[in-house]
Amino acid sequence: MGRKKKRLRLMAAQAALAAKTKATEVIEKIEEVAEKVKEEVVETVEEVAEKVEEIVEETKEEVAEIAEETKATVEDVVEEAKEAVKEVKEKKTKRKSSRNKSAKKD
Repeated sequence: MGRKKKRLRLMAAQAALAAKTKATEVIEKIEEVAEKVKEEVVETVEEVAEKVEEIVEETKEEVAEIAEETKATVEDVVEEAKEAVKEVKEKKTKRKSSRNKSAKKD
């Protein structure tokens, strides 16, 4: 093999080694960036999860308040209905007793 060929082979080997070294550096930088992105994504996801938890808690509290208000309203309506029924029964009883009195007088 001639000197020129050996020299070209050596230069090719050196170029291949330099390319491999550069590729390794690029891969390492990509891995670093990927790790940073991963950390940021995880942090963002955690923040979103915390916000979702806050919203869920607020919603639970609002639903509980609405349920209490609804319960109180239903209790009031039931109580009013009971009073109305009682009044109707009293009126009916008064009518019956007044009929009975007038029937006895005849």
